[in-house]
Amino acid sequence: MQGRSPTKFILTDDPVTFYCKLVFPSEWEYPNELSLKQLGTRTIFPLRLESCLIVTHLQFARNPWCTPTEHRVNARSFQSAMKHLGDIQFGRELEEDEVLRINFIMKKRAVRYIAAAKEDWLYPERYVSTTDWGKLDDDWFLFPHLWSVPFHREIVVGLR
Repeated sequence: MQGRSPTKFILTDDPVTFYCKLVFPSEWEYPNELSLKQLGTRTIFPLRLESCLIVTHLQFARNPWCTPTEHRVNARSFQSAMKHLGDIQFGRELEEDEVLRINFIMKKRAVRYIAAAKEDWLYPERYVSTTDWGKLDDDWFLFPHLWSVPFHREIVVGLR
């Protein structure tokens, strides 16, 4: 995702951040992370000032009305994985408030340090439309474009 807003993404000492709207920051603190087994856990990773990678579990993207704290089918956290890079959605542009919400999530999940190119960006809570953790993604901006999510994809690998 790219931000066309004047505010850019911040950087924290926990750069790969997890967000689930039903699990509040006071319920889990570093080093105890959210479970990646939960359907609604999204991974947020700012790559540079103007771009951010957001990973959503396919099962959640296909059924966004499910309970986000349910466990995924066949969840395996520490096994080898393959990803078809053609499935990554590029070119989406975020509005100012969406960048502020991502920065707010990043700041709440930071262990101790945050950094930004401008001092105002360090305080997203001053400008964001809501600081209610459960409502930050009510408009589903953290989801991929749902009509572009494939229903079936296969990767075939041959080894010698």
